[in-house]
Amino acid sequence: MALNNLNEILEPDRESRAKAFFVSKKDGYYGLTKEFTYHYDVALFEKFIKQGKESNVDKIKIKFYQEAVAVYKNDFLASDLDYDWIIDERERLERLYLEILEELMKYNYQIGEYQQTIELANEILTKNNYIEPAYLYKIKSYDQLGKRALAIVTYETCEEIFRENLDITPNRALKEYYNYLKI
Repeated sequence: MALNNLNEILEPDRESRAKAFFVSKKDGYYGLTKEFTYHYDVALFEKFIKQGKESNVDKIKIKFYQEAVAVYKNDFLASDLDYDWIIDERERLERLYLEILEELMKYNYQIGEYQQTIELANEILTKNNYIEPAYLYKIKSYDQLGKRALAIVTYETCEEIFRENLDITPNRALKEYYNYLKI
């Protein structure tokens, strides 16, 4: 009964007893028909990352990583918080996303795309504001753009977040760059 109602909603013009295009039932199980193709963004996200990691050519690797980032719209099943497997999968996918963002950030810095580096660092810090390389590349990019004051403020923000939330100080590379900026 429920399957008939669903198929009627999905295919209001389908003739009675005609084969359903979207949903079918076989051996007591419901599923999407083979005729209906669908897009599973997690598989596509992981495919782009895998292809990027397998490439030895930086430009190709970066292109695949950019495609993966474009596919990652939101956290995996963000509204479902009750199942451990969903939480585990969401955290795994977010780690992959942050890893790829970090690779893109470093690449953009290397090729002198400092504004893009800052934007990627900001995206990383939006997801997790304890990732020290994001602060470092953001600070270095501001410095390269001649925005020393913003670089110093970024370090001080990092230092405050680390002190208040983790009771630690930024790593040595961040401190050294900060000291260099203050000269």
